[in-house]
Amino acid sequence: MDNNFLDDFNKKHYLQLIMDCESEEAKQYMTNSVPDTLIKFYSLQDENGCCKNQILNNRKLNTLIDGNLYLSDADKMNDPFEYEGVYIDYKSIEHNAPQYLEMVKIFDYLIKEIHKLTSFCDKSANTPAMWAYYTNNHQGFYIEYKINNKRLFNRVLYENERSHIWKTVISLLSQDKKEENFLKPEIMQVMDLIRHRFFIKHDSWEHEKEFRLVTDCKNQKNKNIYSFKEMDVKPIKVVCGLKCSDKNIKKLKKFASKFNIPIYKTKMSENDFSLVEIEIKQQ
Repeated sequence: MDNNFLDDFNKKHYLQLIMDCESEEAKQYMTNSVPDTLIKFYSLQDENGCCKNQILNNRKLNTLIDGNLYLSDADKMNDPFEYEGVYIDYKSIEHNAPQYLEMVKIFDYLIKEIHKLTSFCDKSANTPAMWAYYTNNHQGFYIEYKINNKRLFNRVLYENERSHIWKTVISLLSQDKKEENFLKPEIMQVMDLIRHRFFIKHDSWEHEKEFRLVTDCKNQKNKNIYSFKEMDVKPIKVVCGLKCSDKNIKKLKKFASKFNIPIYKTKMSENDFSLVEIEIKQQ
């Protein structure tokens, strides 16, 4: 999987299944492409006597020690085009099918509001550049997780152009009303189609080889903390960055001990541009 991140997945086939509203077949195809393990980078702040940074670091580390993941709202992610890789052309809907305009706006708003997400990466994205971007210049760490429920994960698909889905959405909503409860499957297909806005990004992000865990919190509106058990993931390794402080390594050793997993620290290779992981022995 590591060397064939793109080759093992036929993006065109998957997107065609989505556009054809073959939701379950598309989901199974996606699920089959999710690796058994993924890594997640964590940044830590340079404390340097700064109480605010100490509080932020402790909060993040304690969340993990307690066996939890933090899931974010879409508008808190670092891409200005987050949720906009695929867009809904509301002007075209208003012009061509105004009777559906408010309905689509409500669907779109609800999908974005009730879902939380967090990012993982394929292990082949473990590069010095990714360490620099996502661990605050190697001060943080990454955790490798075993993925037990792959249906909760989607790989991010990278495109060089944005595309719209308004025609497909309107086509679904305007299907003939021949059966009782006729709208139910069409609405579910529309919601599923809109939900894929979480998984399309510009191809300049492709080096991240990202997979996303997205879940709805419709029954817990303000919930951002989810346990490893809820998300069905299991930490199996923690790796500290080159500049991770002794104080933070001590806390990460506590995390590793609690979950009975090995802990490592990176160092520069002596003969190439790679980072070597050296195991830290627990006392």
